[in-house]
Amino acid sequence: FFKQKTAYEIASCLVGSEMCIRDSHGALLKYYGTGYYLMADVDSYYPAAMILFGFLSRNVRNPSKYRMIRDTRLVMKKQKDPRQASYKIVLNGTFGASKDQYNKLYDPRQANNLCIANQLFLVDLLDKLEGKCELIQSNTDGILLKLFKPEDECEILSIIHAWEDRTGFKMGVDRYQKVIQKDVNNYIVIPEGDLYDAKGKERFKRKGGVVKKLSRIDNDLPIVNRAVVEYFLNGTPPEVTVNSSKSLIDFQKITKVGGKYDHAWHNGKILNERVNRCFASIDQNDTTLMKKHKSKETLDKVGGTPLYCFIDNENIENKSLPAKLDKQWYIDLAKERISDFI
Repeated sequence: FFKQKTAYEIASCLVGSEMCIRDSHGALLKYYGTGYYLMADVDSYYPAAMILFGFLSRNVRNPSKYRMIRDTRLVMKKQKDPRQASYKIVLNGTFGASKDQYNKLYDPRQANNLCIANQLFLVDLLDKLEGKCELIQSNTDGILLKLFKPEDECEILSIIHAWEDRTGFKMGVDRYQKVIQKDVNNYIVIPEGDLYDAKGKERFKRKGGVVKKLSRIDNDLPIVNRAVVEYFLNGTPPEVTVNSSKSLIDFQKITKVGGKYDHAWHNGKILNERVNRCFASIDQNDTTLMKKHKSKETLDKVGGTPLYCFIDNENIENKSLPAKLDKQWYIDLAKERISDFI
């Protein structure tokens, strides 16, 4: 049926199809649970659908080259070749380009067919699983299930394998024993056993701006991120995590003044930098970080920043904590973010 009909025709055949499509992407809000969980994700879902069902932009002259890029990436991924990341960008970017009216790959009909069909495929899988487990989350390319008992895994996997045979897709399945979930885009899932492998790599999975793994180029409020994650992994109170840090860089809040604004404003003067490193301060002589909109005379507060703050845009990697750093602001923010999950 799927091969004989376009995605639009499939959707039009379903009563309330819009609700079905919308419901296939969601999660139990503020969910906290333990038990036996399976997280099943479709391997390269969108690229696979473009290859299997011809949803690639009709402006592509030689579709076989797209398949070649996908197959090359799968080999590299299996070999743990870091170059596979570049291939992934090409594969996923092709879909994004098909919705960009200024791109030569622009083909909104195919892009919409792809989105609708892929959600319907997952709805089909959820239909077969209904009543056999509890659905915790369904996202763009996968699902998170809680089994009623461990012995049910064989039946669940057989349903997934039958879906793979029916559609041509392949799913990877991971097992977890604890789930802390704010919503579909913010969660931590924890496996049984050690949290890290022998090489120090995380065995747990985390997603979302509050708990994601940070890097040197994405390092906003790292102490708050660490406090939230440590609380859910080990039950460590935020006060312990925040007060144990001796490095100033852990407390940085990165701010940026966008193109709609003339400049940032702090302590009674214009800041030359449009990107600033901000820290909470107990010194009330340190004013709020503001920004001047091009079309207004009044100043706007820079979002997510403390009421009193100081700016330090120098190299602070080995800098110790100043006496005026307001640690309580970070503790309170961490507690607020924890409460968003539970």
